[in-house]
Amino acid sequence: MNDTQLMLDLCVAMLRMVVLVSLPTVLVAALVGLVVGLLQAVTQLQEQSLAFAVKFLAVAGVLAISIPWMAKALESFMTEVFRAAVSVR
Repeated sequence: MNDTQLMLDLCVAMLRMVVLVSLPTVLVAALVGLVVGLLQAVTQLQEQSLAFAVKFLAVAGVLAISIPWMAKALESFMTEVFRAAVSVR
């Protein structure tokens, strides 16, 4: 495999890792925002700080739970990147 192909493969793997690591947080924020928005529409309560506070707590909870997994995934990816960097001439 030539160096250009290796760099392209690493860039694709990096983009996949970014999506994989950010997906739980983004999904929870979107789902909580949707649910809070629906509840606000049904109850006719238009308080912006309520939506922010609930979304903030949900995202903080997801991060607290998933940070060990994220760190392990990033560590294994960086190990792969460094191994590939050593193999380049």
